[in-house]
Amino acid sequence: MPAKADLPEHKPHSAQTLRSRAEAKANLVDFSDPETISPDEVKRLLHELRVHQIELELQNEELRQTQLELDQSRAHYFDLYDLAPVGYLLLSEKGRITKSNLTAASLLGVTRSAMLHKPLSAFILAEDQDKYFHYRRQIKLEGGPWTSELRMLRMNGEWFWANLETTLVQENGLGSTYRTALSNITTRKQAEAALSANRANLAALIENTDSRIWSIDQEYQLIIGNQAFHANVRAVIGRNLEQGESIFQPQVPAEINAAWRGYYDRALDGEKYSLILPTQFPKEIRWIEYYFSPIVSADGQILGATIMGRDVTRRRRAEEALGESSQKLELLFDLIPVGISILGADSKVLKHNSELERILGLTGSEITAGSYQKRQYFTPAGAPMTTADFPSSRALNGETAVQHIVIGERQDELGKTTWMDVSAVACPFSDWKAAIVTHDITALINTEAQLKRTLAEKEILLRELYHRTKNNMMVITSLIAMQEKNADSKTDAILQELDSRIQSMALVHDMLLQSQDLSSIDLGAYIPELTGLIWQNYQTDDRRLTITLKIEKIQVLLDIAVPCGLILNELMLNAIKYAFPDSRPGEIRVELKQLEDNTIELFFADNGVGVAEGFDFRAQPGLGTKIIYALGEHQLDGLVEFQSEHGVSCRLRFQNTGYVARI
Repeated sequence: MPAKADLPEHKPHSAQTLRSRAEAKANLVDFSDPETISPDEVKRLLHELRVHQIELELQNEELRQTQLELDQSRAHYFDLYDLAPVGYLLLSEKGRITKSNLTAASLLGVTRSAMLHKPLSAFILAEDQDKYFHYRRQIKLEGGPWTSELRMLRMNGEWFWANLETTLVQENGLGSTYRTALSNITTRKQAEAALSANRANLAALIENTDSRIWSIDQEYQLIIGNQAFHANVRAVIGRNLEQGESIFQPQVPAEINAAWRGYYDRALDGEKYSLILPTQFPKEIRWIEYYFSPIVSADGQILGATIMGRDVTRRRRAEEALGESSQKLELLFDLIPVGISILGADSKVLKHNSELERILGLTGSEITAGSYQKRQYFTPAGAPMTTADFPSSRALNGETAVQHIVIGERQDELGKTTWMDVSAVACPFSDWKAAIVTHDITALINTEAQLKRTLAEKEILLRELYHRTKNNMMVITSLIAMQEKNADSKTDAILQELDSRIQSMALVHDMLLQSQDLSSIDLGAYIPELTGLIWQNYQTDDRRLTITLKIEKIQVLLDIAVPCGLILNELMLNAIKYAFPDSRPGEIRVELKQLEDNTIELFFADNGVGVAEGFDFRAQPGLGTKIIYALGEHQLDGLVEFQSEHGVSCRLRFQNTGYVARI
């Protein structure tokens, strides 16, 4: 038997053909009498049977292969049709769904069985129903294929943008069928909407900007220009430049056109650059910064150039002003009579002026090299300064500002000392980390020392003067006391009043002599001392009269303390002598307080017998009231007010300006 691979190739046959061939072969042999069949005939028949058997086996193999191919085709059909990324629908002539793939069902959010026999219009958004109706009508009239973009509804109520592509198919005897491909284009529509919005925004930005923007092609013809560009063109040639016109116009001077041709050529050759040019306007020359960029296609071909012109006149003027200011600052930096230095992060001097060289006695290169760091510095108390104590170190280590640190330095073998007042501030810059200001206060320190010596000498002399003045007043009071012994009662009273006045002035000098401040005394301490002295000299019965003091501490100069003491002396003497006759008991009140605006008020009152109605204190011939008015209103430049209700009271108000001015 021949091998299977050597058998002749048989083409597939239908079952009817095989049946006919078998019957034809059977009719060729008479099987009515098997004994009449010859051996050769038997062999031939057996051979035929074997051939037929092999032929059947081959046909069976072909059938199996065909079945496999059919199964594979069905799988491919499922993959290509049901699982395609595009939905496929078959619609009846009336637009009802007769068949769909899984993708279409998934897009519409329903099962395939639920879609069948439903009109496709049931899945169209109401706002797009008219559009869908015209779409179907167009297909019916012209056959297609036709496409339409409209919004479709899912079963959950959500809508999406869909692209429909429909073809009309005529089927024999079955009417018309519509084949529709359905795809979700929501992402594309959203991108188109965003792109449209971006284009609108870009167009609005270009049109509304003050910058001049235009594009030209390789032939120097205008492609497009914004409003600012056309406004500039109108100012030059008197009209708008139309699309496709040459950018070079005869109204523009030839040399300017030639220069701009060179600018355009650089961009048309592929160069991207910018430059600032002075541009003549009707009233002035303004500076315009132009940006040139080539327009390059996707395949790298240069199609033209885009130019943007921005008015930078204000910036140019600001830069010029800044440059001038920088020059002025550099000049002031070098001429200012204080040493200035700028330190970097490594504590090295980046910049300094000539005054610092003079103060330190070093050259510029020596300062830059840090020679000043090798010297010895000390505090006013004589203690050596460490590196961490220096204002520059403190500023570099985070302190925002270090103010007025006095530093001494001995610069020669003779012990000459240079005194410096040094301040430092931290700088928030990338290179400048601290700024140091150094004042040479050597002359000031020396002058201060001399003033202290002079002041000490004058203080000694002043104390000696106060001491001698007090002693002289004590001599005068002693002479008055000696004179009182030989005087009559009237003269004795006059001398006693004079003695009291002198003692009030002597008490001031005595208190000045005892105070640390030789220019002022505290009225709060002086008045109790003075009232006690007067009380001691004139009061004979302590139980008959009482004195009440309400005194604030107020510092005043000698020019105020003496008249205040004399005025209080006169008021006290007047009350003791006349307010309480016949040993009448009573009270004397003295108050001192500081009012607003640096005003001092001295108030004196007694509850004695008072004075007659209509009594005019100012018109009295006596020395006491004259002293009060003269000192209060003229020397103190104040206001004196007397009242006579429930005794006699006097209110004196004056400014304490002299003390502030002298200090």
